[in-house]
Amino acid sequence: MAPLTTIPLLFFSTNATARHAFYFGFLQGMIAYGLSLYWFTNIFKSGAIVLYAILSLFTGIFCLLLNTTNKKIQSHILKALFAAVCWTALEFFRSELFWLRFTWITPGTAIGPTWLSPFIGVYGASFIIIFSATLTVFKHTRIIGIVFCILTLFLGIIDLPVVVPQQNTINVAAVQS
Repeated sequence: MAPLTTIPLLFFSTNATARHAFYFGFLQGMIAYGLSLYWFTNIFKSGAIVLYAILSLFTGIFCLLLNTTNKKIQSHILKALFAAVCWTALEFFRSELFWLRFTWITPGTAIGPTWLSPFIGVYGASFIIIFSATLTVFKHTRIIGIVFCILTLFLGIIDLPVVVPQQNTINVAAVQS
């Protein structure tokens, strides 16, 4: 579902004014975080709206950056790469460097742990999802984007065996905590 929910966001961001792209990204973030984290209202009451707004700022900033660079970059592949790098950088900042360190509700966590997770991690999965979704927005790369989206969806379904290297192991009976 992650590629499918980001496609309208990406389409609108590349075809609107910069101000409208930011507002649409912010609105999409408020709706997505409000619906996904509705239970925050039980804990924070009306303060949950402020948390949704803080998180939505990152989606709005992404849409603004995407919109402003869309007219400057000619290659659709480079646009998709920029979108994926930009999203992943904002996601990393929001999850690791920002004072809230809020790692929930990211495209990378939407597909869950896969056989590829030890190699690319959750940020790599987000990169692949945003890259494939962005390719579907542009007319010349739409077929490639659809193929990438289908492959990304199957990434979470197909379970390949993980090869664990043979090492000397130590049996532990108890661990003091």
